[in-house]
Amino acid sequence: MDIFIYKPIDLERPAFRLLQLLGGKGQVIECMLYQAYLDGADTVPYDALSYTWGGTDKTSTVKVNGKTLNVTENLHSALQHLRSEGIDRVLWVDAICIDQDNERERGHQVEQMCKIYSQAEEVIVWLGQATEETKILMESLRRLEEYSSMHGHRHWDLAQWTTFWLLVPQDPGFESRRGLDLLLRRPWFRRVWILQEIANAKKASIWCGTKSVRARTFALAPSLIGIKPERHCQAVLDIMPGRLREESWWSENRDLYNLLLKFSESKASDPRDNVYALLGISSDAYDNNNLRPDYTKGLQEVICDTALFLFGPSDVSYETMPKLLEDLASRNATSFLEVVETSNIRGVEHFLMRRGLEVPLSEDMIKGAVGNEKSGGDIMRLFLQKRRSEVEVTEAVVKAAAENVRIGREIMILLLQRCGSVVQVTKGVVNALQAALYEGHEEVVKLLLDKGADVNVQGGHFGNALYTASYRGYEAVVQLLLNYGADVNAQGGDYGNALQAASYGGYEQTVKMLLDKGAKVNAQGGYYGNALQAASSRGYEQTVKMLLNKGANVNARGGYYGNALQAASREGHKQVVNMLLDAGAKVNAQGREYGNALQAASREGHEQVVKMLLDSGANVNSQGGDYGNALQAASREGHEQVVNMLLDAGAKVNAQGGDYGNALQAASYGGYEQTVKMLLDKGAEVNAQGGDYGNALQAASARNHEQVVKMLLDAGAEVNAQGGYYGNALQAASHGGYEQTVKMLLDKGADVNAQGGRYRNALQAALSRGYEQTVKMLLNKGANVNAQGGRYRNALQAALSRGYEQTVKMLLNKGANVNSQGGDVTVWALPRPILVQVGHQYEARKLRSSVHHLSVQNELLEHEVEGLKETLDHRQKHKKKSKALDLQQRQEYHGGSVFWSPRKIREARAREVVRERDKMEEKLQKARAKKQRKEAQLQRQVKLEEKRVERQRLKEMRELERAEKAAERARKVEAQHQKKATQQAQQRKRKASRAPSSKNKRQKRAMEDRARDRVASPPSPPPPKTTSRGRNVNLPQKFR
Repeated sequence: MDIFIYKPIDLERPAFRLLQLLGGKGQVIECMLYQAYLDGADTVPYDALSYTWGGTDKTSTVKVNGKTLNVTENLHSALQHLRSEGIDRVLWVDAICIDQDNERERGHQVEQMCKIYSQAEEVIVWLGQATEETKILMESLRRLEEYSSMHGHRHWDLAQWTTFWLLVPQDPGFESRRGLDLLLRRPWFRRVWILQEIANAKKASIWCGTKSVRARTFALAPSLIGIKPERHCQAVLDIMPGRLREESWWSENRDLYNLLLKFSESKASDPRDNVYALLGISSDAYDNNNLRPDYTKGLQEVICDTALFLFGPSDVSYETMPKLLEDLASRNATSFLEVVETSNIRGVEHFLMRRGLEVPLSEDMIKGAVGNEKSGGDIMRLFLQKRRSEVEVTEAVVKAAAENVRIGREIMILLLQRCGSVVQVTKGVVNALQAALYEGHEEVVKLLLDKGADVNVQGGHFGNALYTASYRGYEAVVQLLLNYGADVNAQGGDYGNALQAASYGGYEQTVKMLLDKGAKVNAQGGYYGNALQAASSRGYEQTVKMLLNKGANVNARGGYYGNALQAASREGHKQVVNMLLDAGAKVNAQGREYGNALQAASREGHEQVVKMLLDSGANVNSQGGDYGNALQAASREGHEQVVNMLLDAGAKVNAQGGDYGNALQAASYGGYEQTVKMLLDKGAEVNAQGGDYGNALQAASARNHEQVVKMLLDAGAEVNAQGGYYGNALQAASHGGYEQTVKMLLDKGADVNAQGGRYRNALQAALSRGYEQTVKMLLNKGANVNAQGGRYRNALQAALSRGYEQTVKMLLNKGANVNSQGGDVTVWALPRPILVQVGHQYEARKLRSSVHHLSVQNELLEHEVEGLKETLDHRQKHKKKSKALDLQQRQEYHGGSVFWSPRKIREARAREVVRERDKMEEKLQKARAKKQRKEAQLQRQVKLEEKRVERQRLKEMRELERAEKAAERARKVEAQHQKKATQQAQQRKRKASRAPSSKNKRQKRAMEDRARDRVASPPSPPPPKTTSRGRNVNLPQKFR
């Protein structure tokens, strides 16, 4: 048996093969296959076959050019039914005319598919073998075609088709309905390639067995019979040649996105064909180079190219084609949202025209539009013009519009004017509009107030509307709010009330307006406590003067600065300070961070203010605040002129108090050499105790101020003085790793082993930060390597806690005791390589075999005891919970014991917890799956019951309809009988009442006239014809 082998076709031109189906009968089908060109003038007319392969198994054969070619059973059956006995037929059949094993040829032919089907004389749709039901359906549709062909049916509407359908004899058992249902379930309607085959057809016929009808007639069948097809089947019927194609969605929108959405349920043996099969019929992707049918591309590449074409660049990826098709609608909505948020009006219009109608205008869409700072107003106008019914103005939308810095005012006015009836002025809406108030959008505020917005509603960042407008100094808006009844003394916001907010900004007219409306000038609250302190801190002289004239309490306490004088002094506002003093401000009033006005001015170095306060009687030695007194505050920042001024005014150079204890310690901490020298020259006690650092030397050492340290040592500072955070100066310098300062202190006789402070000794302080050189220096000076105490208990623990191997080696070389107990770090954590390197192999083995062996055994016993307790609590007879831990045994043995570290034990316990969790998760998954199966079974039962009830209802309706029609027919027959009987009685009566022949001439003439009238009048029309269902049929005139 010779096997047919394909010859290559010309891939440089639109070449294709045609199949000549030779006439004949019997099982053997003979054909001829030859090459033709779509652009050739001599191409013979041909028909194109549209069918389903019916599986990949090629169990039948045909003779092609005298040789055998294997084909599927369904194709063999189609060819048999299409073959005539004595006439050849030219066909295009994809399975025969394309070499399916040649990927290049497949891609070439797929690109030509649109032309192949559009240039065919007719597309023949083969739906398979017939059944009794399908035969009845196809015969009824054939008769309908015959009736309609006698009339101009091209422009008929559905009502006219229905009229003629009623003339077709109907089967009593609803076989046509069942036949159509069977045909719509055939695989052809699910095959993806049939879409462009039928969509490109100029003319098509539907074949089932030996019977066929035109596609335009078949597409009307569901409407005529009263069946509603599935969404996918109806979409296929919509694209068949005929009236439906011209009136359906096909004529309006057939871009790739819409086609993928409507035909997402189509099936293909190759997932890539779900896209390739639609390219030829799409309006936007048919000529895209990236989406050309190319079977050398992998599935992932095709998916990526499709997603890129539809939605543009994105980080979202899909592993399978069904996942992409399933996510089309949501991705389309996401893409639309991105366009609305970032694009201009043209981009939005373009998207709406292409596929925007598929996307509902959700709240996120509207928020994205109003938040678009470039085109938000234009986009909202477009939405309101095209899809106003979907525009819903919620609190979130108003907030987004109000937060639009550039065009928020324009959008808010648009929403309030065009959608005023649907904008609910809730508390959230008013609070969101604080942003509009912040920008002074008077028109927006007025529109809201006119709609009944509560002008005094509380909430949001600024507290209330009046506060917001006052904070920004928008006089017109403030006046508008006051006119609408805003509470001038309402509390809220960072600055407490509207008056304080306006005073903070120095808005004189707004302050005056609020005061004239009854604002309480001494109202307390907010960051500055009251309006006077707020204005004083910013140095607004006119505002301060206005508040004082309105009765502001110059000595009112509260707020960040304690009082107005301290606030003005802190910021150095000389005129305001003078104004407050003239108004009776207490120059020594105490309060808050700086204690008093003099300390505040001294801290910031405002010489003129300090002089003014001293001249006004400020107590130079007054205590309080973070710095204790004015001298310490000035010394901390190194303000030499202020320090000198305070000392000349009688400030006590050794006064105690504050964070730094005294002025000398404060200046030493800051490293201000001239200030330190000035204080020492004025008799400052160099060894005075107090403050965070105990003494001046420790403070200077902690900050590595070498010159100050030298100056203090030369002035007689005690190098080993104890106290403060670090205990002594050497520990403070060691903690910072300041080698030169440490060397200076050691050279001056600092005790290297002095105890005290956070780290107990200098060596631990240096080890805590890993300063090797400092550690080496201290060890060389005789630091006790095994000294106990402090945060880490000993030096070795301090080094191990931070993992500094070099310092650990250094300590071991100096004789550190590896068996030392205490601290946060256990001895077994010593790195083994370090111990081996320094010759402590025996100690390492001893530690591992004895100390840790006991620790491990205790851990295991504890775990077993816990398991036994849990078993007893659950009253179980076996020790299921007390099994040994899953410890991974090592191949090292020391002293006859196996080494397991606590980390290994924790890992074993963690593995046990994971196993238990996995078991529990597995049980939960099984339970959930069981529950889902039950719910699915229940849903199926509910659906079946609903279908049964629906079928019963339809049956009852049909029976009722039949009964009503039978009764109607009986009434008509009875009426006809009665009419006939009446007519016969009247005739008998007329005969009986006739006069004799001797009647006069007048009576004779009357009788002759009546006779003439009866002859001239036409006969009465026959009764109207009715169908078997009792419906009247108005036949055309030529059939009457």
